Amino acid sequence: MMPFLLNELGTHLYGLWITIGSVVASYYLLDLGFSQAVTRYVARYIHQKDYVGANRIITTSLLIYSGLGLLVVILSFFIARFGVDHFVQNKDDIQLVQILLIISGVSLAFEFPAKAFPGVISAYMRFDTIAIVGLIKAIADALLIYVAIKAGYGLVAMSLIVFCTSILSTLFYVYYCTRIFAELSISINHFEKGTAKELFHFSKWVFINDLNALLKGKMDIWFIAYFTTLSTVTIYYVAVRLVEYAVQFLIQATGMSSPLYAKYHALEDHAKLAFAVELFLKINIILGSVISAGFYILGDNFIRLWMGPSFEVNTAYICLIIIGCGRMISFMTYPFGSLLLTVKRHDITAKVAIAETILAAVLSILLIPRLQLIGAAIAIAIPLVIGRVFVISVYAARFVEIAWPRLIARIVIFISIAIAVSMYLRNLVSATDNYMGFAMMAVGTGGLLVLIAVLSLFNLSDIKFIISKLKSGVKR
Repeated sequence: MMPFLLNELGTHLYGLWITIGSVVASYYLLDLGFSQAVTRYVARYIHQKDYVGANRIITTSLLIYSGLGLLVVILSFFIARFGVDHFVQNKDDIQLVQILLIISGVSLAFEFPAKAFPGVISAYMRFDTIAIVGLIKAIADALLIYVAIKAGYGLVAMSLIVFCTSILSTLFYVYYCTRIFAELSISINHFEKGTAKELFHFSKWVFINDLNALLKGKMDIWFIAYFTTLSTVTIYYVAVRLVEYAVQFLIQATGMSSPLYAKYHALEDHAKLAFAVELFLKINIILGSVISAGFYILGDNFIRLWMGPSFEVNTAYICLIIIGCGRMISFMTYPFGSLLLTVKRHDITAKVAIAETILAAVLSILLIPRLQLIGAAIAIAIPLVIGRVFVISVYAARFVEIAWPRLIARIVIFISIAIAVSMYLRNLVSATDNYMGFAMMAVGTGGLLVLIAVLSLFNLSDIKFIISKLKSGVKR
């Protein structure tokens, strides 16, 4: 959709849409980190069959989130009324921006009460249904936006379409949670101040981590806009979006790790917890390596195919490689972050995130004026690698008993082979002018790397476990 929207709306309106999206994204900070706390405690209580405790958490968080949703609405109207003049240069855009901020803010506010229920999905591991609904919403959004833009409508129509589909998907989400958790009981009698304090105590470090994630995710674009031009932002944003698409896919693919950790931790099954951490570490390394290799081998071909030959492909490709490798290395260490969250040491993750953000800001100020977009990519990638690999991973390793020397040897062997194969394939791959040819190249290279990973990284027990889970999933 990105090339279509750029061509139909123009760089000015599309840049406006991106800017508004970044502003509305900051509203997610009003979550205050409660969602992960709610998910953890609800899933834990359901696994322990403590349904009273689960209902207490859900009801308490529902009331909290309803208040936060109201706050989002008030904030949206306030910013639309008093804040637009400060970041909109073209006065003709003020009314449009005000309308879009209000629609987007109200849409987000409707989602907040539903944040009381993700623990139910995690406990029953029903990510399949939620994924299908999310896919249907994404397709509906794309089709409806395409029709609306082709019919001559603009950003307001796009915003209203996303608003309507978001409400429908949220309503289904809540309804589905009430169906699979038959013991659900929402009553004011379940509300407890002590429970609210417990959630806040757990979530305060998650909030700090989320704040840092937002700053790291947006400040490179802010710095680029400040030091360069909006057209330069568009080139950089292409690389950012491709990496975000990959990260979203990977997180969805491995999202069951946190509830699985919570289950084993609640049952005090330390052996299974260690096995799960090691298995998901291997899986994340494989997936992250395949995506990184894909960026390196096929990235410039895809950008040229996606955005057109007139687009500044080389700069976007270099940014894609740098940002992609940084984010993929960070993704590989996600099992350690989930482990620290499970054992309630996520304050370490938050503290490391603060240091990463400060370092990224300093590097951005130093590098962007000199190296432009490539400097921005380096400034974001370097802190991630240092913080996730050399701090969080080392610290979290002490909480599980794993044969680390043997595992590290396997990882080094796999990554070395993957790098060598990727460099060889890069020289063989030729440009293609159609998506079918690109898909065939992607499947071939990805399949080869996965095969190498299975042979070098997995052991027999890992393969048996994955096969058993796949079989149980098919039967269900």
